[in-house]
Amino acid sequence: MGEFENRIEEINSLYAKAVGGEEYVSIMEKTNKLEEDMKEGGKSVEEIAEGIYNGFFGEYYWVRKFFTTDRHISMLKESVGEYYQQIKEPSLKVKYGYLLTVIVSELEENFDEARRIEKEIREIASKTGNTASIFREINARGLRKMKESDFSGAVKVFNEINDFEEISREDFRHAGNIVNNRGAARIRGNIDIIDGARDLLLAADYYLQEEEPSRGHLGGLRNRLREVMEKL
Repeated sequence: MGEFENRIEEINSLYAKAVGGEEYVSIMEKTNKLEEDMKEGGKSVEEIAEGIYNGFFGEYYWVRKFFTTDRHISMLKESVGEYYQQIKEPSLKVKYGYLLTVIVSELEENFDEARRIEKEIREIASKTGNTASIFREINARGLRKMKESDFSGAVKVFNEINDFEEISREDFRHAGNIVNNRGAARIRGNIDIIDGARDLLLAADYYLQEEEPSRGHLGGLRNRLREVMEKL
């Protein structure tokens, strides 16, 4: 494994374990340096984009949880958007489009722009038939509806996962995200608290089967289970 691959693996591992502000700052610093060095090393846009993707997601969580300012939101959106525009490889473009919709809907609450990007990545995902891409697009739409407080609409979107009879291990993170968010929509929308709790447990099952489960995702599940207990 080369130097860049080792550094990418380190960032990905840090991202999986991160929960605190200092951890996310460390991820951002390492990601910025990696991006700079990969550019100087003559790596392609898509090689760089693939390598620093989790670093961008770490920055998203840092902005969302610890440092939400218009300036930082704008900077993050611009950086991710530049890669989204340049990427040609379909599955990687969907990954960046997914992150961009999350930034736009969750942080900016610009739902019209989020819908536009969702449409773009839905067309790409449907053409490729790539399950991970399809799952990302489903999650993007559902999260946007949740942010709009359309919890019934969000559950309807997340239910699209029911069309997939078999889900491969490599897609467990994406499947877990969908059922996790479906559970949250059912709970927060007072649609069905018990089914919402079942979704959270199913999400935990998906996450715990991963090689390196995300501490952030598991922590979020614990918080959502507390919501269940408060409503029962």
